[in-house]
Amino acid sequence: MSVLKIQPAVMNRTLPVFFKLKKGQWPSFDLVLLGLGSDGHTLSLFPGTPALAVKDRLAVDVIYKGVPDPRISLTFPVANHGQAVFFLVSGEEKAGIVQRVFGDKKIYPAQQINPVSGRLAWFLDKAAAAQWPGKPQRICIAADHGGFRLKEYLTRRLQKADYKVVDFGNRKLDPVDDYPDFIIPLARAVARGEFDRGIAICGSGVGACIVANKVPGVRACMIHEKFSARQGVEDDDMNVICLGSRVLTDALAWELVTIFLASHFSGAERHCRRLAKVAALETPIKRSNANA
Repeated sequence: MSVLKIQPAVMNRTLPVFFKLKKGQWPSFDLVLLGLGSDGHTLSLFPGTPALAVKDRLAVDVIYKGVPDPRISLTFPVANHGQAVFFLVSGEEKAGIVQRVFGDKKIYPAQQINPVSGRLAWFLDKAAAAQWPGKPQRICIAADHGGFRLKEYLTRRLQKADYKVVDFGNRKLDPVDDYPDFIIPLARAVARGEFDRGIAICGSGVGACIVANKVPGVRACMIHEKFSARQGVEDDDMNVICLGSRVLTDALAWELVTIFLASHFSGAERHCRRLAKVAALETPIKRSNANA
């Protein structure tokens, strides 16, 4: 038996000892850096390889076509227990595979990367980014007095990041203003397709969320943690993020917004089916005739 064939077994014995893991535990890394192959592979695992189904070992053998000896590779559960997972993508030929990885059919190994921390980022070089449709460009933002300061802060950060931002107000700090006066116009503009995403802010995020969701075509959610900022877009096609300035730090609010804007709806059939059922609720309900 070759050394290569022994390595996975050795790693599966020694890594738990090194990380002082109990049975069933996974090691946790501060950072995991991954590359993306032209066929959507990562961690040396290719589409169709049986190693993709391995969920109880730290390392496995991966058989390459035309290569006599297997290559050792970590499994997806190991990568998914990283505190932060970054994909590093270079070359214009990779832009197409990135788009397919974000698509409907779950056939690529890179689509299995879903860190439990929720911190997943993609970094494309200029060649790859030139072929990629890119981030949503048309952004609108609105807030009442409770969210005014945070609105101003986020607007400055967005503009520095080259986003085109339209401010729906309030344009000045008015302690007696009402959040519907600003959130409703924003929500209607998003629903009409005039903007790709909207950011609605009040003191807690609750009022902004309630009023935004009264507008048909808006899928708004109050977000105060990073996992939902991404998952809300990928699974539920969230188009308005609602933030509470009195319960979020500026740094966390900015991180939530960047995750929200960098995420894309998966378009998966099951999610489209569920969203259609939600949209059906927006059809006016015929009231029964009480005199009938």
